[in-house]
Formats: sequence, structure tokens, C-alpha cells
Amino acid sequence: YSNPDDATTPEEGIPESPDDLVAEPENSTTIVIHWTDANDDEEGFDVERADGPCTEVSVFTVVGTVAGIPGTGTTIIYVDRTVSPSTTYCYRVKVKTPDG
Repeated sequence: YSNPDDATTPEEGIPESPDDLVAEPENSTTIVIHWTDANDDEEGFDVERADGPCTEVSVFTVVGTVAGIPGTGTTIIYVDRTVSPSTTYCYRVKVKTPDG
């Protein structure tokens, strides 16, 4: 027998979260954020940032938006040029769908 594995279907209308989010400094005033699109019907993405390292109580604000690209598995890139040198930031991405 193989190992058992659980799978739960998502709630209808709830988009899949973006996969493999990575934030990398390009230089002292630029951070490049990229992720893999897990949906084929999104309208776009909100890129959110919090000051400091990622924690459960991080407070995020939207720093940019990216238009949706048809299909799944596409790498999406956002460049944040509003950062300060020697500062840590935490990023997350929210999917925007026709339903909100």
C-alpha cells in the first residue's frame, strides 16, 4: 500500500492562493517579488507589505497591484521600489477575482 493522504476540496468561489511567493532584494532600494499563479480566472493581484519580519501579527498595506494573466502556472513578478536601505519587509499577495 502507498501512504495515505488527505485532500479537501476548496469552498466554491474561493480562489486558490498564489504559490511559491519569494521576495528578493535587487539592491538597497528595490525588492523583486514573484509567485506562481494558481488560478485561471483572476482579475489581478494585490501585493501587500508589512514593516519588519513576517509574524502572525504583521500589519499589511497594499503597495501595488498586478493585472491577472490567463492560465495557471505562470510566474508573476512585482517590483517594489518604495523600500528603504537596511530595512526588513514582509510581503503577501491576495488574489482579486470577479467576485471580489
